[in-house]
Amino acid sequence: MSFTIYSYPDNKRVQPSLIAADLAGLHVEVPPFTMGTDNKTPSFLAINPTGRVPAMTTPTGTPVFESAAMSRCIARSAPAAGLLGATAVDEAGVDAWMSVVEADFIPAVKAMIAPHMYDAVKYEAAAAAKAKAGLDATLAALERVLATKTYLVGERVTLADIWVVVVLTLFLTHVLDAPARDGMPNLMRYHTTLSAQPAFAKVIGEITLCETPLGPVKKSK
Repeated sequence: MSFTIYSYPDNKRVQPSLIAADLAGLHVEVPPFTMGTDNKTPSFLAINPTGRVPAMTTPTGTPVFESAAMSRCIARSAPAAGLLGATAVDEAGVDAWMSVVEADFIPAVKAMIAPHMYDAVKYEAAAAAKAKAGLDATLAALERVLATKTYLVGERVTLADIWVVVVLTLFLTHVLDAPARDGMPNLMRYHTTLSAQPAFAKVIGEITLCETPLGPVKKSK
């Protein structure tokens, strides 16, 4: 029996669940999935009524949808792995950092990176500028926190680290060039250390650091 995740190929929002499952020693299947077709079927809508991906079924067939909820479900299925922390306070810390990712990192991905990848996502300069300001503030906060920490919560990898490393990888490959990276040595040490761990590396793959940051999307004439 295994977890089954449904999504289009290379969906970055699936990566935290895959990394968590590997660290927890849980098996995950990812069957072929065609967006626009499979997500409209009655069987998929029974898993996620919104028709969005990713979505998941547990080994008992119970549906779970939305990427953060999926990763939490996997973490709770293997408590010995400690992915939610060792105490209630640790778990609150994990939730806090995951909330930061959702509040500051994800909007920056949508505003600054997604318009370059998906024609359906419109570039908006004002939204990108606002997202960049939030991103810079959060990166500065992480740089301060990681001056004295190896992990964000406790003394081992948690979902907080998994989510931060996955999304930070997007910024390091598309937005944060060498001068930007030079200004965050603690964050770079943290990302380099964790992304090299087998569970992270096999999911994230090879990382090519950004040379020229993505800029505004030019409108075609």
